[in-house]
Amino acid sequence: MAIESLVLLEVIVFIASLVQALFGFGSSLIAVPSLLLLLEDAKIVAPLVTLSGLVINARLVFSLREYFRSNYLLPLVLGALVGIPFGVWILNYTPLDILKVGLAILIIIFSIYSYAQPDFRLRVSNWWGLIVGVIAGCLGAALSSNGPPMVIWASLQDWDKDEFRSNLPAYFGITGIVSLVVYQFTGLMTATLWQYFFYSVPASLLGTFIGEYWGAKIKPDRFRQIIRLLLVCLAALMLVSDRFYHSS
Repeated sequence: MAIESLVLLEVIVFIASLVQALFGFGSSLIAVPSLLLLLEDAKIVAPLVTLSGLVINARLVFSLREYFRSNYLLPLVLGALVGIPFGVWILNYTPLDILKVGLAILIIIFSIYSYAQPDFRLRVSNWWGLIVGVIAGCLGAALSSNGPPMVIWASLQDWDKDEFRSNLPAYFGITGIVSLVVYQFTGLMTATLWQYFFYSVPASLLGTFIGEYWGAKIKPDRFRQIIRLLLVCLAALMLVSDRFYHSS
């Protein structure tokens, strides 16, 4: 890898790690479209973002472990176990333009609902998380974009700031491990991928520690406002990007 590309890789991973540590999600918002423009092989991107995410998420879960809630995660993880193999199949065999647009529309609808702050609040059983887990697992394996369904779900369940920053990374970590196993069996865990990952580890750690420090200082109301803004940015990025994820 040329030195210019290596520096860009480090910068992208640093910023993505910083965002993830601040809010508990969002690394794919930065990393996926940026790495697609940097790396020649698009199929490396999802496994690379997943590997880097394990570093970030392990640190966040450990530092915020008192806010971990296993009952929040059980239905989500069970659903993801079903969704992940479908996502890998999509990654290998299916053009993803329709999936990308559909996800963006879903995010926009939720963002409008969230900004409107209606008098009624949509309440659903925690076990509806099974369906959310299937959707998120599929999107995570295919696009490294399992964050939006999870953030929408956590917002509807009224998780507080620290529950966001602990339980979302725990979910991403668990499903990331499952995704990596599936990637291994489908031949996506290549030597080039591991090389890029080891290059990115220092930037990932640095971004995580800085984001963890800043995240503790954000007020809950401001945190929710930023979450909404991030979702809108993600939807816009998915709609305007002319090169997201394609399998040849």
